[in-house]
Amino acid sequence: MPSILTLPELETTKDVKENVSVLAGLDADIEKDIRRAIRKKVHLSIVIPAYNEEKRIPKTLKKILDYLEGKEYFSEIIIVDDGSTDRTRKVSVRIPTDRVPIRIHANSSNKGKGSAIRKGMLAAKGEYVLFMDADMSTPIDELDRIIPQFHKGYDIVIGSRKMPGVKINIHQPKHREIMGKMFSCLSRIMTVRSVHDFTCGFKCFRRACIKKIFSRQRLNGWCYDSEILFIAHTLGFSIKEIPVTWSDSSDSKVRLWKDVVLSVLDLIRIRINSMLGRYR
Repeated sequence: MPSILTLPELETTKDVKENVSVLAGLDADIEKDIRRAIRKKVHLSIVIPAYNEEKRIPKTLKKILDYLEGKEYFSEIIIVDDGSTDRTRKVSVRIPTDRVPIRIHANSSNKGKGSAIRKGMLAAKGEYVLFMDADMSTPIDELDRIIPQFHKGYDIVIGSRKMPGVKINIHQPKHREIMGKMFSCLSRIMTVRSVHDFTCGFKCFRRACIKKIFSRQRLNGWCYDSEILFIAHTLGFSIKEIPVTWSDSSDSKVRLWKDVVLSVLDLIRIRINSMLGRYR
């Protein structure tokens, strides 16, 4: 009986080393097909919605690539350009990367952050899919605290700035913190009572629940977080909230009063959609 031969160029990846082998003496073309199939298995996808982020996205991508370079699994980065009018797309594709592919998806016009996240999440191939902000308010290495929670059986793990153990390096202006607390309180009352922080842009999902949640998502505006978590809760998926390190970005695109009013209206829309059975 032929001996077992592990694909040599993939030996640096633990998952492949332990689980993938081919019989010695296979036809060369068949072996190439097997190798291509193996490479398509993605453990982690990182989705980044971007609107006019040409200044921040190169630094963010470099930090993510540096982080992923030390990991033994295959991963991908998905940038969703939400109708940028600057050079976001061009600077993203110029980032040098050998091991981690960067895929660019684009909206033809600015449809909203919720729309960009939905497109990226549904396009992701990873077993776990994280969406995070382009400003990297939560550093990428916080993912080391997120992933182990999935091994405990959780379907969704989200970062939080509003529970014991959080580390805030740079605080928001006081008026934004107050408005954020008020919105979180309203979101708990109207969507998921067990969640403390709805708007922290660092949320990771098990692949099995992504299509069921994001295919039902309807809101494109700033209330997408609350809607996504409400859908997940409605469908019975488990949510784990953990404290993270976080720093406020001075370049925030939130238009405070206008977006707060629109978000409150969207919370009402979530309840209406729920009553009409649109999340079932």
